[in-house]
Amino acid sequence: MDLGDFFVAGQTPQIKKKPWMESKEMILVTPDTLDFIIDECINAKLYALDLETTGLDNRVFDGRTKEQIVGICLSPDGVRGFYIPVRHKNGLEHNIPLSQVDRAMQKLINSEAVAIFHNGKFDQEFLQFNGGTPWGEWDLPK
Repeated sequence: MDLGDFFVAGQTPQIKKKPWMESKEMILVTPDTLDFIIDECINAKLYALDLETTGLDNRVFDGRTKEQIVGICLSPDGVRGFYIPVRHKNGLEHNIPLSQVDRAMQKLINSEAVAIFHNGKFDQEFLQFNGGTPWGEWDLPK
């Protein structure tokens, strides 16, 4: 290992799987599987929702948050976690077109299924003020 490799290794987080992770599935959503995942969440009637964003500034200017959504995490059962990539710069070949994600999210949000959030107050600003059609009206959540 040369000096450059040593510094890179020192900056790379060492992540070890926890025992509880062995029983979980993490699945990257594709354009072909998106509708199936949305239907899974709707049929479950209760699903987990968490967002990944470009930053932590969720203040709204001109109808959109300062930062943007880059990924949507969904789980219909607490065992399978689905990740929907939308605005990644690295790995952009995995991004699902925003128009397709918008249609899917509208279907999910307008269904009778109820979302459970991690940091809901933060994420709900992004969902409502995403720069397009709001993905829910979060001042009056179900």
